[in-house]
Amino acid sequence: MRTGMVVLLAMVACGCAGSGETPRQFLGDHAAAILKQPQGAEVFRVTSARAPTTAGEAPTTTATTQRIGNLLVLAQAPRQDAAFARSVARIFLAPQTYDFGFAKGCLFQPDYLIRVHGTGGWVDLVTCYHCREFRVSSYDADGKIVREPAVEDFVDPNDRLAALLERATGMRPYHE
Repeated sequence: MRTGMVVLLAMVACGCAGSGETPRQFLGDHAAAILKQPQGAEVFRVTSARAPTTAGEAPTTTATTQRIGNLLVLAQAPRQDAAFARSVARIFLAPQTYDFGFAKGCLFQPDYLIRVHGTGGWVDLVTCYHCREFRVSSYDADGKIVREPAVEDFVDPNDRLAALLERATGMRPYHE
């Protein structure tokens, strides 16, 4: 009994016990429902509108620069089918993808936006491979926000998500 208590306290102290949150709780009912029955997806290579260039200045934008929210679109992959969307959804619905008990002090640097479409709207999953974090938000069929953006740490077991993104875009996600 005493040994078990010591182990439990050690796990809590190192953040190993987790928060008890589930992917569905984190994603919200609307996003989870779309991810359970996805119909297709879009993949965008993105950067923050505030991200500095190699010269240290803000990225150059023009009237034709495509934006999604506060993200600048650098490239867009061809539309992905339902099988691709199901593969992405399986990753984000799996508990082992999340690191709920860990918080990083990292500056979120978006690199991909995966937009998963389903009945009743879509889910935006924005990844930051630099920090291994992602931001989720969901929208109804009219484009009104249902789930405000929230950020969580992620684990990419066997680089499954990275492989899917590379297949869609031809570019491997940033890895340190």
